[in-house]
Amino acid sequence: MRGTPAYFARAGEPTAPGELSAHQAVIYAQKGGGAIWIFRRDGVEISITLERRLRVSAAEGVPAAVFAGAGVAVASEWMFAPELADGTVKAVLQDWELPSSRKSSIRRAVGQTARLASA
Repeated sequence: MRGTPAYFARAGEPTAPGELSAHQAVIYAQKGGGAIWIFRRDGVEISITLERRLRVSAAEGVPAAVFAGAGVAVASEWMFAPELADGTVKAVLQDWELPSSRKSSIRRAVGQTARLASA
């Protein structure tokens, strides 16, 4: 989960998946992205349905929305690597795992967009 320090200062920093119901979520609405997020840790699985959300249909909309402070997003570390390093974006709930299909869907879409842009 990724978000900006300003967003977390305003909305609070979630320390457990259940707290996400009080947060705005940026959802990549392609290839399995949706309002239900499943978190796993130590053999325990928790399903969270997000009621308040922003849906984006292009992968580049995920970081753009996060940078704008629109909410938290499921995103791979590489998508936000420079911003995580410089503190522009913060990772939360790092001790919880999301199904790899969610993260790989975003990774595939960003790769496709990059290939199209360079063609």
